[in-house]
Amino acid sequence: MKAVILAGGEGVRLRPLTCERPKPMLELLGRPVLEYTLAHLSAHGIDEAYLTLQYLPQKVMEYFGREQAGIRLHYALEESPLGTAGCVKQLEEQLKETFVVISGDALTDVDLTDALRWHRDHKAAATLVLSKVDAPVEYGIVTLSSDGMVERFQEKPSWSEVFSNLANTGIYILEPSVLELIPPQGFFDFSKDLFPKLMEAGNRISGYVSQGYWCDIGSHEDYLSAQFDLLEGRCGLPIPGYQTRPGVVIAPSAVIGGDAQIKGPCFIGERCQVMPGAVVGPRAVLGDNSYVDRGASVKNTLAGRNCHLGRQSQLRGAILGDRCRVKAGAEIYEGSVAAEDTVIGAFSRLSPGARVWPGKRVEDFSHIQGAVRWGSVTQIHPLTEGSLCAEGWDELPPERIFAWGGALAAASGSRALVLSDFGGERAQAARAALQAGARCAGAQIQPLLQANLPMHRFAQRALGLPLGAHVAQEGEGFRIHFIGPQGRDISREMARKLDNALKRGVEPARKLEPVAPALAVEALYRSQLQQLAPRVEQGAPVVVFCGDRATLAWAGRMLDGLGFTPTLVDKAPEAERPVPSGEYRARMLDANAGIGLRLEGFRFGLVGAQGTLYQGWKLEKLLESAVSETWTLHQLKEDGLLALLRMYHISGGDLDQFVAAHPMEERWERAVPCPWTDRGRMVAQLERWQNFARADGSFVSQSDGRVSITPQDDLPLIRLTVRGLSQETAQELLGEYEKKLLEQLKEQ
Repeated sequence: MKAVILAGGEGVRLRPLTCERPKPMLELLGRPVLEYTLAHLSAHGIDEAYLTLQYLPQKVMEYFGREQAGIRLHYALEESPLGTAGCVKQLEEQLKETFVVISGDALTDVDLTDALRWHRDHKAAATLVLSKVDAPVEYGIVTLSSDGMVERFQEKPSWSEVFSNLANTGIYILEPSVLELIPPQGFFDFSKDLFPKLMEAGNRISGYVSQGYWCDIGSHEDYLSAQFDLLEGRCGLPIPGYQTRPGVVIAPSAVIGGDAQIKGPCFIGERCQVMPGAVVGPRAVLGDNSYVDRGASVKNTLAGRNCHLGRQSQLRGAILGDRCRVKAGAEIYEGSVAAEDTVIGAFSRLSPGARVWPGKRVEDFSHIQGAVRWGSVTQIHPLTEGSLCAEGWDELPPERIFAWGGALAAASGSRALVLSDFGGERAQAARAALQAGARCAGAQIQPLLQANLPMHRFAQRALGLPLGAHVAQEGEGFRIHFIGPQGRDISREMARKLDNALKRGVEPARKLEPVAPALAVEALYRSQLQQLAPRVEQGAPVVVFCGDRATLAWAGRMLDGLGFTPTLVDKAPEAERPVPSGEYRARMLDANAGIGLRLEGFRFGLVGAQGTLYQGWKLEKLLESAVSETWTLHQLKEDGLLALLRMYHISGGDLDQFVAAHPMEERWERAVPCPWTDRGRMVAQLERWQNFARADGSFVSQSDGRVSITPQDDLPLIRLTVRGLSQETAQELLGEYEKKLLEQLKEQ
């Protein structure tokens, strides 16, 4: 009998554990989840299986090969998501008899033999394996008739919509004929598309209510619980290792110190070492080759393979990926997750819910709240580009934002703070936490009414106030921009001042200052732009590209009020990928426009009539030619609308023609990661490089000045730049110097 195993899951909710491995390859007691699934299928007569793969497929293929547990394996790769039913449709020619569909990332001991008997007895076209659950809002739910036929579906209902506690497990027994109802191409789902279509066509769909164990490993909590469900026998599948007593599995090659305490349930893998004085359990899992030093305590925790848990470290309710190193005295608390190859510094602390991405290093004595995705965690550079960026509350929780508000108040002296937000409820909530912290520390607050970042910069410059903060919503996250004098990003000195105030804490004020009435600045901002607008031909066409509708509408209002005819394009770019130039060109030609504006977060680019996007260094070169007595380069670089108007004026409305008349020297760049802890040693090495000399923060080649190496002030990067050479030659040089820098980092 054949089975189709849906094993393409990316496991977004399980990140950072799934950053470098697919969800079915997460390990339970030292074995991938998918390995349990295959063994279970084999025990119920399945001898051939097709695995549908998409995310990191090579990880699955390399591990399982062509046979596992007596099952012949075939792999079907999806180039793009096809949905649960769509990917099975691709196997239609191989599925000519009754077959099973099962998820490769769930743990179950469901009696498939009995489910198959039920399917045949009820002469069903499809049978859904169901399980009773306590929280049906997390799953698709089903109601059955008295004869076991499915009467009603509902995918992930709200509590007000719940009508059953029978959850769809994603395990199906199907007849080949049902595949005829699936379109040959495109996304198609079993629950949302195929089963309703089957019912409309009069096909019989039965529901088999399983009494067995089933766990959809969709969260870190589920993943941790599944480990102990196996250990404690709630799931009836066999587990690896040698069981010394109920719930305690210790591999024969593990070494346990004399007075180490091992408390069940727990699992200790091959060649592990637990030193004297350590405590492992209750509810602990140690992967193969892991080491627990003296005095360390590991409870309700999973540590992957080759982990090193230092002396006196404390782990409570944590999950560690493979090859993690926890140094002496570190504390990791409930719900914290550190992915593979991370280092948790000595005496550092991961607060509940912290997340550390693969390969990251948490420096000694650090206190981590939220998520660590980029670079090393250190207190040297808490801000990036004058701002704090978070993808959600887990990265920057409200209590931390409150503390930043207090630091902002301490840094402001006796002057009022200008605060604003733009974009939605998340930005408003973050701004409220920031404002509450600043007020509690005694600051006076001047709020702005619905002001985005350019309007905030203008207002703070006009008010003459030296310090402020703007919160902008970015998707599901937000960014807090700290603004200094003249509406510019805060200086390096001010960033240090804020950081110092954050470290030492701020005493609460005895008296709270009243909050000033919110200031509406949109009309005042428009009047600033009108200094350029009289030079524009009435009805001049421009195009604005922006994925954020609130920002797009604002830009449209501004331009329309200034006499332009704006074409607004709601085209959201994919992550780290610009809108295709063909899209730009088509829109520019349709609008008969010679200049356009792309807005993305707090950055922008200008667009020529042929779809050429000018951003980064090319944009800066353009704006250098637009500087005047009125408008400085900083003002133009920080305000897309201002830059658009200024460039429209000096280019006559045709950006491409202006660039053709003012050609730019080509420039090629590449960024090389350099942890903050290695920065000083790396710069010292650069000082000794032959043929390179320091100039304005960069190391520039003395031969012709075409190669420069620049340590970034606000990012753990070293930027390589090559100017005035062909692309082929430039890429060769960039590769050569990147290799040299990386080798130097390894040596250190």
